[in-house]
Amino acid sequence: MNEREPNINLRSNRIWEIDLLRGIAIVLMVLFHIMFDLHEFSGYLISYHDGWIYWVGKIAVILFMLVSGISHCFTRSDLKRGFVLLSYALLVTVCSFLFDVNMLIVFGILHFFAFCILTTPLWRRISTMSLSILILIAWSSMYWIHLIPVSTNWFAWAGFYTDSFTSGDYYPVLPWIGWYWLGMVIGRHFYRKKQSLIPMKLIFLSRENVLQWIGKHSIWIYLIHQPIIVGVLTLLNSK
Repeated sequence: MNEREPNINLRSNRIWEIDLLRGIAIVLMVLFHIMFDLHEFSGYLISYHDGWIYWVGKIAVILFMLVSGISHCFTRSDLKRGFVLLSYALLVTVCSFLFDVNMLIVFGILHFFAFCILTTPLWRRISTMSLSILILIAWSSMYWIHLIPVSTNWFAWAGFYTDSFTSGDYYPVLPWIGWYWLGMVIGRHFYRKKQSLIPMKLIFLSRENVLQWIGKHSIWIYLIHQPIIVGVLTLLNSK
């Protein structure tokens, strides 16, 4: 979720608005997880399955997916980044198992991004028109995928699972990859020159702000924020 991208600002070598959007996504995700943890570990009656909390979480995820798809324009090291992210995803799976087997993360958001990045070389070869059609097919799958009978959970990563399947965090390829592909389409149209679309000075920014900093370090913040939140709540609950 955190890649190096060119920028018209030679001091940073990054596209500032991409970091800004990624930073906003991280802040929203941390907020969602605070609400989630307050419910799960402190017993607060907070519903995260609907209402504004639900949408905070989903907006964060969609922003991440769009930005990740856009970022394919700025790097060619898909295999290296993909396998690094896959290692983080597997670490999260192991940690979730050790923490609480009932919250085992089988195919969460990091697994999703690892899959997308590792398969990006395939999507690069597809025309924008064909990719747009695939986006519509992916999004429409939320209406028909459950109609396909399955007897195994081996394809849960793709979106096909039985009633017995559970995962503490679950973002299967279908329908979510549609957002990643949309980011790729946006990148192809608006970031062909691999430079920022909006000079920072036009919106009265002259230096990096906190959201950009968060966006630049998003993967590390993502990996450590849950253990920190759970640790703090555990300490508070023990008093």
